[in-house]
Amino acid sequence: MSTLNSTASKQRIVAIDGLRGFALLGIVIVNALFFALPLAFTETSHTYDLSFLDQCAYTGVLIFAESKFISIFAMLFGAGLSIQYQRAIKANTSFFPFAYRRLGVLAIFGLAHGVILWFGDVLFLYACVGSIMVLCLGWSSKTLIRTSIALLVFSAFLTGIISSSVSSVEQNTEFTPAEQSFGIHAIE
Repeated sequence: MSTLNSTASKQRIVAIDGLRGFALLGIVIVNALFFALPLAFTETSHTYDLSFLDQCAYTGVLIFAESKFISIFAMLFGAGLSIQYQRAIKANTSFFPFAYRRLGVLAIFGLAHGVILWFGDVLFLYACVGSIMVLCLGWSSKTLIRTSIALLVFSAFLTGIISSSVSSVEQNTEFTPAEQSFGIHAIE
């Protein structure tokens, strides 16, 4: 039984690497708003303070980039795990120690980056979800589809409950004009 190692340059799939780079560029464009402006601006929409060109750029990013590139990157993350799994099967080696070692390193980097540099890091979340995905890699298509539908329905239900709870709390809370302007909510 052989061991899995990093993919050699000649074995890499150039199209996937290119698409991954494209997705990362899009993520940087979306996150540039968070890096460039105060957090209060990003939490409350102050587009009326922007020039016409800035409003166009902001709207363009919202329409063409927001949630699009992160979705591409997430799909590529799953595809990468699947490709690694298939290579482990061909090499007749155990995939799980290799995968969990890599996901553990990803979790450490994600935690360090999230705590030290920027709260918006998603690497730790990728490591957590990837740890669950690894367990699902051998499942049939039918089982994956059924599980996906069940999880989508559950998440929609949970989102509805949370949204209605937050909405009812906000309706029963009065904010000063300054708090409304900056998105600051008093804790009572």
